[in-house]
Amino acid sequence: MARYLFLLDATQRRAFDQPPVFNPPQRQLFFALPDWATRSLATLLAPHSRGGFVLQVGYFKTTGCFFPVDRFLATDQAYVQQRYHLGAVEWTRYGKVTRFNHQQQILQQFGVPPFEQVEAAVRQQVTHFARLLGPPFSVSIQALSCLLWLKSFSPMLTRRPVDPLKRPSWRPGQRGGGGFRYL
Repeated sequence: MARYLFLLDATQRRAFDQPPVFNPPQRQLFFALPDWATRSLATLLAPHSRGGFVLQVGYFKTTGCFFPVDRFLATDQAYVQQRYHLGAVEWTRYGKVTRFNHQQQILQQFGVPPFEQVEAAVRQQVTHFARLLGPPFSVSIQALSCLLWLKSFSPMLTRRPVDPLKRPSWRPGQRGGGGFRYL
């Protein structure tokens, strides 16, 4: 009989998928832009693009994640509008393409390579761990450690933690085998 390890309940998963809730001093700290971001902000013209960029930088500094515009918190939006003198902002105009471009710029400036650049090294490490460790949970923990060591960004890993025991690719008593499904 299979056992499942639930790392987060439904409420915790929803909270994980939302931006952090800041108090006023934290908001001031996390939405203060580094020099490179201030220079980038000066090149942006549209208020929704400027505001979205500031929010993405602040949220990434805090959580290492990016969030779509429908998850931006109203208090954070109001703070950014006031702090950076944006005036009226139509937040719904901050689209996927603009968000993607901002994400790439933010990742580059924070020194986080995209997953595609380190994928071969991660696959090699995961294969090695699978041969040595066997159970997917142990392999997953080692693979995540490897990704953190490589400072890689993978949207799949930053959105929601995957419970490796929900769909195991191995059977009890089986060593290795089955491959690694989550990469």
